[in-house]
Amino acid sequence: MSREETLRWKAKIMYHAAVLRKELQLGEESIERQEFDQIISTTISGLLADLQDLFITTLKSLASAEQLEKWLPAALNYQILGCYCQTELGHGSFVKGILTTAVYDKSTDTIEINTPTITATKWWVGALGKFANHAVVFARLIIDGNDFGPHPFMVQLRDLDTHIPLPGIVVGDIGPKMGFNTTDNGYLRLHQVTIPRENMLSQHFSISRDGKYFPAPKPEVLYGAMLRTRAGIAIGCGYNLAKACTIATRYSAVRKQFQKNKDDPAETPVIEYLSQQYRVFPHIATAYGIIFTSRYIVDIMGRLEEDMSVLPEAHISSAGLKSLLSKISIEGIESCRLACGGHGYSEFSGLPSIFKTSVHLNTAEGENWLMTQQTSKFLLKLYNSNQPQSGYLSFMNKKELLKSKSRVTLPENWNEFEYLKEAYEYRAITLLNLVSENLQNNVLLKNMTQDQAWDDQLLNIFELSNSYCLYIVLMCFHEATESISDVEIYRPLRNLLNLYALYYIDQDLGNFTIDNYLDFDQANYVKEQLKAALAQVRKNAVLLVDGFGFSDHELKSALGRFDGDVYPALYKWARSSPLNKGDVFNGFHDYIKPMMNLNQAKL
Repeated sequence: MSREETLRWKAKIMYHAAVLRKELQLGEESIERQEFDQIISTTISGLLADLQDLFITTLKSLASAEQLEKWLPAALNYQILGCYCQTELGHGSFVKGILTTAVYDKSTDTIEINTPTITATKWWVGALGKFANHAVVFARLIIDGNDFGPHPFMVQLRDLDTHIPLPGIVVGDIGPKMGFNTTDNGYLRLHQVTIPRENMLSQHFSISRDGKYFPAPKPEVLYGAMLRTRAGIAIGCGYNLAKACTIATRYSAVRKQFQKNKDDPAETPVIEYLSQQYRVFPHIATAYGIIFTSRYIVDIMGRLEEDMSVLPEAHISSAGLKSLLSKISIEGIESCRLACGGHGYSEFSGLPSIFKTSVHLNTAEGENWLMTQQTSKFLLKLYNSNQPQSGYLSFMNKKELLKSKSRVTLPENWNEFEYLKEAYEYRAITLLNLVSENLQNNVLLKNMTQDQAWDDQLLNIFELSNSYCLYIVLMCFHEATESISDVEIYRPLRNLLNLYALYYIDQDLGNFTIDNYLDFDQANYVKEQLKAALAQVRKNAVLLVDGFGFSDHELKSALGRFDGDVYPALYKWARSSPLNKGDVFNGFHDYIKPMMNLNQAKL
């Protein structure tokens, strides 16, 4: 389908979903409503969530009680369709640098919004291009020439009856993308667009009639909705990776290549080869780890609803986990695609679609390298405070691990959680201490400015954030596993936990050999036990991916079918391709046949 046809199809699904939702009388914020929306969303990527969720979350986070009463019911019932306009053509992660202005006029009690330059154009906004009729627009609040920085404003974009853009508004779609083309990411320019003063979302800050500005107690509350979106991305990464693992593992059990045993003429399922296990199984473990970590993310975001004091923890967790989990999940999805050989390149495998739908998460809602800086900056602040820490930050208290040596003496020690945990704590506190000391030395001994010192450490800062977040996943994975009493379930998950822990040590041995924490033999023991963990996971690999619970409808994959009937499905899907509706394609008689006859000898 063309993009126009795709968006029309999307609109059709949205309409019928709304009709069904009304017929079922689902409450606006009921569990049943959430489950229904999730089912519908699996039909087409970016269907309901991209259109309204961030818009609604922003209203809940930033709108006053009166504003919520006015706009929230309409948004929940799709009477108004909204979007979140923050990113600009020339500004992304640096929100403080946005150029869109919102000037308060005391004489009319109104606010005039403008995008003064081409780089101020709002860009990449989901659902803006063709669907949304309202937007929360972030613009610099200016009162009497004083610039109070970015603030959120409710702006109507289109007429509710005709859908035609209102005066002063230029809006459209930014064009085709690498993936996610079912979402109409859009651009927006505003010229002298006037809104009432009451349209500034004012749960935390406000303007009086005479132009007095009342700031928020904590400026960070402005980004609460964005934190929740990043948290949602982190959670979604686990399910995207789980889909890819399901497809690759099921296909690996069906696909046969070569004879592993010379005495057995039968070809061997590729899942029996160590190289195939290494390309797929660690990502099964990672997917489980991410899904278990989602409990922590949901918990901290839930506490944020009631207690803004958890905002710093929510910020560093959502930023760091969004960065790490999108990175490793996308790497895992691509590894699963490659593990499926040539058929993995086919759209019928379902894997290219999963990859294209996921790959934008490396950049969306905060570029990954920038996110690690936010996490590391907060970790350094806590570490340098010399105050005792608790929870997942308690590794900072273990300064005795600095310059220590691993206590591993036997290969089997790497199957014990205390040794794995200690290794992850060592890496996190060693990198934290390294960055802290290097920043100080850069300033005091090398005469660098603070900014120069920070820029010099960006590679270590990236690794620091990732090491901390890998540790969070390890701990969440362990806590979830230890809560299981059924040994038939516990043992396969414990094997997965070992595989996760060993894989991400093996992937980063350089940071474990700083100060010789691991010697040559201990590093080799890691590799030895990693192979043993792969063998253990092989026993239950198919059952483990079946445990993710994806239906064939959700996977949309000929390779990942639950019944394993892969090759008939591939052939059937190929035969049903529109290109195969006739035996001779349209261009043959117009171009190919005349080309063949160009130099035909005359008889």
